[in-house]
Formats: sequence, structure tokens, C-alpha cells
Amino acid sequence: MRIKTASRKRRSGFTSSQQDNGEKQINLNSSDYIFSQTSIVSSVQLERNSHIITPETSKYVNTNGDTWSNEALKSNYGSFIGAFNYVNHEQIPEKSAGFVADAALRKIFIDPEVNSHIYYTDILTATHRDHSSLVRKILSNEIEYLSMGCDCEISMCSRCGHKLGNDFDLLCDHLEFAKGKYYVDVSGKKRRIAELLGTEEKGSVTFTEASWLTEPPAFHGASRRHTLSIGNDNPIL
Repeated sequence: MRIKTASRKRRSGFTSSQQDNGEKQINLNSSDYIFSQTSIVSSVQLERNSHIITPETSKYVNTNGDTWSNEALKSNYGSFIGAFNYVNHEQIPEKSAGFVADAALRKIFIDPEVNSHIYYTDILTATHRDHSSLVRKILSNEIEYLSMGCDCEISMCSRCGHKLGNDFDLLCDHLEFAKGKYYVDVSGKKRRIAELLGTEEKGSVTFTEASWLTEPPAFHGASRRHTLSIGNDNPIL
């Protein structure tokens, strides 16, 4: 498979990634890279025409209190493709261990009868074998967690709807003092306070990196599930 990360177009056999304002074609095979499949982030469902998270999906908020609506993740998960692969979020391109070769969205029904659902984003991370110590730790399960980094154009409080669009916007009291905590609304339902990152608009969130971690991540589902062998006789499908 070819992944054209600059335009997000897929072809076959190589990845073309934009780094330092240039394109670089990389042959994807298991002799140079190890390929790891990971569920990296999940979304939450919002009440109809609202910023409020449904009670049954509030448990999918990250432990740091950040989350994405179904619509935001669906529109922006593709920006993972071509993102850097770092270690412990040390975001120095020269120290990159590889890149994210592909990303896919999975719809998970919580209650099909009422169309309650969330999305998981699975990524395929290519880690170069030149990083021999890291590769050894990944293959021996000494390191098994991944965490993502993203840039966000706008965010919103899931309790009051207060929006943040730049570094000069002030946090509402909920995000400043109670982010990630629960509250009970006027109808008696238990709700979660979270920072909703991005919107349904494409480009409102850009996933910039996926880092191997030595400690568990904010999203505890983000552990490596498979190591895949990829080459001419075993292509990415």
C-alpha cells in the first residue's frame, strides 16, 4: 500500500511523508521497521444538539479530562497518518523513531437500540529497527503503551459550553477546577466534565505524534495489540 501523507491519498508499497518541507518515500517492510497496531484514542457521544456528554459514554473520557466528540474524531482521525513516532513525547524530529503509517476508525455500539455509540481510532505505527533498544523493549513487552499528541484549534467545556480558541482565552471554573470529575445534573443524571477538543470541522484537530511510553497513558486502551510482518509477500491491507 502507498500512503500519500501530504494529501492523505493511498496508493501501494511506500509512504510519502512531508518532513522539513520536503517529501520522502519510504519502503514499508519488516526488515526495516516493526509495525504495531494500537487503539490510540476513543470518542464520546454528546446529547442531541448539545455539548453535554451522554452518561453511558462518559467513561471513555481520557484520565486527563480531554476527549473528542464522535463528530470531531470522525472528521479528524486521518491526520494521524504521517505523524511522528516519538518516545515519551520528546518532540524532536531528529529523535523520531518512525511514523504512523495508517489509521482506521471503528464504530462501537454501546446501546444499538438507541444508537448510542463511540469511535475508536486504530493506528499502525512503524518503528525503525535502527532504534534497536526501543525495538527490543517493544517486542519483549517491556514497553507496550502509546500516547498521542495533538494540536487543537478550539475546545469546549462539556458542562457549560465555554469555548477556548487561543492561549489568551480564560478557562471556565469547571475546566480549571473540576476537569475530569463527575457532577449530577438537575435531572439526577451523573455527568462528566471534560474538555472537548476540536469540532466536526476537518482540521480543527491535528494529531501530530504517537509516543511510546514507559508509563501508562491517559487513554488506558492505548496498548499495543499486534506486531505485524509487512513486506512484498505480506502487504498492508
